[in-house]
Amino acid sequence: MKINLFLDKRDLKNSNLIQAIMDYYKRITKFVKINVYYSLDNKLIGRDDYNINVTTVDGEYMNSIEFSDIIKYKSINRVKNINIFFVKFNKLYHNICFVCFNLSKDLLVLILLEQIYRAYKIINNEPYHK
Repeated sequence: MKINLFLDKRDLKNSNLIQAIMDYYKRITKFVKINVYYSLDNKLIGRDDYNINVTTVDGEYMNSIEFSDIIKYKSINRVKNINIFFVKFNKLYHNICFVCFNLSKDLLVLILLEQIYRAYKIINNEPYHK
């Protein structure tokens, strides 16, 4: 399984957050292949892929355990790709949120990557905190 993030590079402004994003990206690669795309190419989105839209207000609130259950379930069922988007709302995707207030996109990306990392730690029964 692969995770594909579709981002707008213009949303990544804070250099400290970008550094933290890169740190979590590196940590995640120990568990799963993750790709970052800075433009939306519909050719990359397969018909059988699982599509998630991360939002701050319109989505289904999800905690770390629930999110890890989704990743585990999709992995067990051999979903080829999980595609993650950051748009206002898309009725065709599973709209989720980790926080219920507005955040900058770069902070939202950081929270998402932290949740992906945490999900794989949960799935593998590894401690999250050192």
